[in-house]
Amino acid sequence: LHVHVGVKSGSSALAISRAAVKFLPHLLALSGNSPFWQGFDTGMNSSRMNVMNSFPLSGLPPHFESWEDFEHYFENLKRVGIIGSMKDFYWPIRPNLDYGTVEFRICDGLTSLEETMAIAALSHCLVAFLDDQLAERAEDWILRKEDEAIAKDNEWIASRDGLEGVIITDRTGKKEKIETQILGLIEKLLPYAKSLNCAEELLSLE
Repeated sequence: LHVHVGVKSGSSALAISRAAVKFLPHLLALSGNSPFWQGFDTGMNSSRMNVMNSFPLSGLPPHFESWEDFEHYFENLKRVGIIGSMKDFYWPIRPNLDYGTVEFRICDGLTSLEETMAIAALSHCLVAFLDDQLAERAEDWILRKEDEAIAKDNEWIASRDGLEGVIITDRTGKKEKIETQILGLIEKLLPYAKSLNCAEELLSLE
């Protein structure tokens, strides 16, 4: 499931994509429903993530200093034939040059329209929330190297254990069940959902 959320600029798309990395395990845990791979039960909540991470341009996106830096990276990889388009970046979240969006790509496909709308609402509200957060105190959302390692470990937990997973929530190593984290996130995003007219969809995640 890909969810696109329009943003005001390329630099905004980069900053929000970077900040949203912290919440990718939450989206994966909510949507994970691919335990089987080629007929075998993998024991994973989302075996798809392991398949996606086998591609060369997968995993968390690199850090870019500016939108121009990202465009330069994109054009160089296209010029040498590594990529043909944005579709060749298998990152779980990415700024999308073609549509002017932040694109969430972490989720498994959902089994109902209601579930799909709920994930779309969560993604939409999350972008609006992060846009405000970055405007108020961008320094709080700087993704350090240790944060990237935490995010990767949390993604693994979410792909294996789903909502039952226990993830690291801060740099001190504090842990909490993903389910509990999500319920707190819903409460935090509810004012945004009301203003964006998707409160019903967001609350259905409960």
